[in-house]
Amino acid sequence: MGSKMRLIWDFRGLKALPRAENYKGTLNEFLVREKYSYKHIEVKQYSMFYTVVQLVVDIEDVEHFRKILKPERGEGIE
Repeated sequence: MGSKMRLIWDFRGLKALPRAENYKGTLNEFLVREKYSYKHIEVKQYSMFYTVVQLVVDIEDVEHFRKILKPERGEGIE
């Protein structure tokens, strides 16, 4: 089983949740169009003013997606 990485986008402010949900849809459309089978994508709301979108990808695809999608940060998954 290969290593995975979580790519993360932050959304802040009163409209953080709807903006994150919209970005998740856009991200999903991109991944379908590119025929990339991703492992997991989710929206996590930490507070009324802070929400993130997380996409889990294979470690070998991280550089490709970092250049195209420009996430704020990434976390390794064991």
